[in-house]
Amino acid sequence: MKTTQALSTLFLAGLSAAVPVWPDYSLTGLSSLLPTGSSLTGSADAAASSSSATAASGCTAYTVLFARGTTETGTLGTVVGPGLQKAVQSSLGADQVTMKGTSYPADMAGITSEATGSGPGSKAMTADATSVLSSCPDTKIILTGYSQGGMVVHNAAKQIKAAGKSVIGAVTFGDPYVGQLPTGVDAAHFDSFCASGDSVCGAGSYGCAASGGCKSSSTSGHLGYGSDVNAAAAFIKSIAV
Repeated sequence: MKTTQALSTLFLAGLSAAVPVWPDYSLTGLSSLLPTGSSLTGSADAAASSSSATAASGCTAYTVLFARGTTETGTLGTVVGPGLQKAVQSSLGADQVTMKGTSYPADMAGITSEATGSGPGSKAMTADATSVLSSCPDTKIILTGYSQGGMVVHNAAKQIKAAGKSVIGAVTFGDPYVGQLPTGVDAAHFDSFCASGDSVCGAGSYGCAASGGCKSSSTSGHLGYGSDVNAAAAFIKSIAV
């Protein structure tokens, strides 16, 4: 399958030997799998951007950066972000963790640009990580993302490492690159949730089994990853050392 054809008809296609090749999937069909614009109010999003930076220094022990899925609004979206924020606060302690949603377009065009390895989302997440580490050099960063946001995590991890910085782990949901380990992240510090029937992370219509397993409690395919936030938070706590 040629890459130029794939990017116009697939959610994601073969970019290099390191990136999985996905079956034909039209953007029109893909849009039905992706979350639509939400009714999430600004108040929840504002709280999420800096969920618990209450220490006098403005820094917390851990910083979780999150990239939302395609067409989701705000910076945390609705499917995963808000629930993950609450779960990590509960797991790590609200005074120990800051969760920041990366601000980027998260539009359909972004799928193509992120597929090049350097889209606006990955650049924005890299900038977020660099800024946080500049202000709070002792904070430990975990990258997280859903759907297109999973692509952002992989690309940003590579860019962050290239900039001489590091993150302690990463978690993705409905990740098109589910079979790939983010650059600079230890295998034991990466977790990815792919639901049964999710053609975004599960190699087209074949489902998650084609990607190495169905690790998710979602019963709604690509739109049900909110059910995995507690498991994700528990994983984040386990690597928060």
